[in-house]
Amino acid sequence: MKYTRLWLMAGAIADLDRALDIDPLAVEIYRTRAAINQSREYFMSAKNDYTKVISLRPSAEAFFERADVEFYLGAFKDAIADLDQALALRPNFEFAYRNRGNAKERIGDLGGALADDDHAIALQPDSFDNYYNRGNVRRAMGNYSGAIADYDRAIGLKPDFEFAICNRANAKLYHGDLEGCITDCDRAVAIDANDKIAYLNRAAAKQCKADYVGALADYDRYVAMFDGGVKFPYFNRVLLSRRLHQSRLTATLRREVAEWETGWPKNIGSFIAGLVTEKELLNLAQEGDKKKLLERQCEAYYYAGVCRLLDGEDSKARELFEKCIAAGPKNNIEHRLARAELTRMSEQR
Repeated sequence: MKYTRLWLMAGAIADLDRALDIDPLAVEIYRTRAAINQSREYFMSAKNDYTKVISLRPSAEAFFERADVEFYLGAFKDAIADLDQALALRPNFEFAYRNRGNAKERIGDLGGALADDDHAIALQPDSFDNYYNRGNVRRAMGNYSGAIADYDRAIGLKPDFEFAICNRANAKLYHGDLEGCITDCDRAVAIDANDKIAYLNRAAAKQCKADYVGALADYDRYVAMFDGGVKFPYFNRVLLSRRLHQSRLTATLRREVAEWETGWPKNIGSFIAGLVTEKELLNLAQEGDKKKLLERQCEAYYYAGVCRLLDGEDSKARELFEKCIAAGPKNNIEHRLARAELTRMSEQR
């Protein structure tokens, strides 16, 4: 069926090409061809046709449509510029505010994104998407209570909104509502049993609660569904298995890490596998992209702290966890797990 649809679209493109040979100024034909090419993920072809539409008949809709293609191309600044034009022509264009907010979030302009999401909500207060988008921005800003409130509104408008439920779980994890996080993850998994991010959030919440058996089971589910990408679940699986006096994963990590690409995740994996010393890991954390320096330090201190804790060196572990928290950033999972470790150690004193 998919191939039939693609064949039909290719035929439609050929017909539109012929129509434009006859009338090269036919705006709606360029627009139709652009839309078909966009649906085929031929984004540059689509952008070129929307550019032609704008040259022939500039409109808010045309700038909006070209911005949509630019977003998919990862050209977020170009998308923002086009959405500026769209809003200049149509000041109450809700979807333009929504999309510009998303593009601004992608380039790290969280204040600008929040302002655009506020405009979108003012124009359409019954849109679950608008509350979801603002919740994502607030979560990225570390305003977890505000994010949770927005996800509540989004879910109230769309009760089976899996992404909002999963992201609310993540906000609750960082906000300290571990039971609420687990409840939301359970709900997300009930909607989609293959929601790997729900398993990841639930594993972290269980780990913070010292439910190591449950956390390990959820990390196992995540890893079984997702090959590659985010590495911290792999690291925590190994460390949790050691905590439970199991050694099944250490040898596996030692074999796997040799095949990973050179980079920071491989450095951490090599340390946990016993191939790199703590001193070497902390030195490696100082190298590479300066923008990621604090993240690397946070991660290095955390994993070094856990290894010290497993070796019975509580005082040194506490020192490393405190350094992890001081390094930040707060939205790093290692920062959250270090806070949980320090809380647990204080309660045991």
